Amino acid sequence: MQKYHNKKSGFGIIEVMVALSVLAVVVSSFGAVASQALKIALSSEESLVAAGVAQDVLERTIAVCEKNPRQAVAPTFEKSITLNNVTYSREVTIEEVKNEEVLGGTLWRISALVQWLDPRTDKNKQYSLTTELSEWQ
Repeated sequence: MQKYHNKKSGFGIIEVMVALSVLAVVVSSFGAVASQALKIALSSEESLVAAGVAQDVLERTIAVCEKNPRQAVAPTFEKSITLNNVTYSREVTIEEVKNEEVLGGTLWRISALVQWLDPRTDKNKQYSLTTELSEWQ
């Protein structure tokens, strides 16, 4: 009489379910990390665009003010600009600063402020740049 041996070959249903569960956890964690990285990249892009817009406003203002510093006026430009489906509002302020240590005695502080609404969080964000300009040539 021959003994019948039941040889196990392959995996059982329990092992397959455990392996699929572990795989699902690993894949979902990669998805969460990728999602967070995308949010950070988009936020960084908005900040970079805002910095460029502020730099542009500041340089235009400096170019106008260098021609005649005594009549420091802001250049005319659109108050808002839309780039990559985000609207950036920009404004410039010029204020006279009396300073005895500066040749000519007068400085002008020029500030550019850029504001925008973050579309993912619905929070207002802003970026500002400030420089000072004197009459000294």
